[in-house]
Amino acid sequence: AFIGRIEANAEKLSKGRLLIYVGDGCPDFAESYHELVADCSSKTPDIPLTEDDYGAIYFSSGTTGFPKAILHKHQSLTQAAEMEQKHHSTGRDDVFLCIPPLYHTGAKFHWMGSLVAGSKAVLLKGTKPDTILSAVSSEKCTIVWLLVPWAQDILDALDRGDLKLEDYELSQWRLMHIGAQPVPPSLIKRWKEYFPNHAYDTNYGLSESTGPGCVHLGVENIHKVGAIGVPGYRWQCKIVDEQGVEVKQGEVGELCVKGPGVMTCYYHNEKATAETLKDGWLYTGDMAMQDEDGFYFLVDRKKDVI
Repeated sequence: AFIGRIEANAEKLSKGRLLIYVGDGCPDFAESYHELVADCSSKTPDIPLTEDDYGAIYFSSGTTGFPKAILHKHQSLTQAAEMEQKHHSTGRDDVFLCIPPLYHTGAKFHWMGSLVAGSKAVLLKGTKPDTILSAVSSEKCTIVWLLVPWAQDILDALDRGDLKLEDYELSQWRLMHIGAQPVPPSLIKRWKEYFPNHAYDTNYGLSESTGPGCVHLGVENIHKVGAIGVPGYRWQCKIVDEQGVEVKQGEVGELCVKGPGVMTCYYHNEKATAETLKDGWLYTGDMAMQDEDGFYFLVDRKKDVI
């Protein structure tokens, strides 16, 4: 989809870089990935790795400006995969329906949770209601990750009679997970009318925390729909004011998280790193409050670019 934009800027982009193309019909401005690796050994390189080695660079969403390069160590990546598996109780017999693309941390570590469990994960090919339910049916998915608009579309199609649940094999579907945005309680109430046996789960995360799960609702807390949850596996949370002092329950402040998935730094950006990481705490830029039961609720963004 972006090949035209890249081609128009190929001369500028290729300075000091090698542009590599994956797939058939390699354009003239790039090198073919398949040709580059054709003569390479298929043997896995014998390179020792530790948890403290750098593992990946992901990019922020750019809500406060240009996207920033986020550097993570292998420790962050392994804990995110383990956390995902634990939060969903993923077992070998589960089949997870995952939202592509896999270059962002949300999809990557939902997917990696299945890898830890030794179970199957399926990439969703489209977002229309029939496409989703057909994938769940044909692939025998037990855990399905949806976004709020897609769940809403499924419910609306069922209300109109455009979809009939008896046309699909859905008996194995045990968990409906919604993430990446606040979830209206009314949506889950409607969902349970059509799918009364589904467990419901949501979580909160950001690329700087290696994706989803630093705050996690959990299937046992469906009575708290609307909350993003409580601290996830091996995570801590707090809410602070402008001076970095913790606020009282019920008061709004900036959500901060601390755990093994916190990024190492913003790559080559010391100023932004210092503003975001303080004494091991990741200042998320999200405004939140904590209720009397210890559950966290998102309120707003601290800063946005409009």
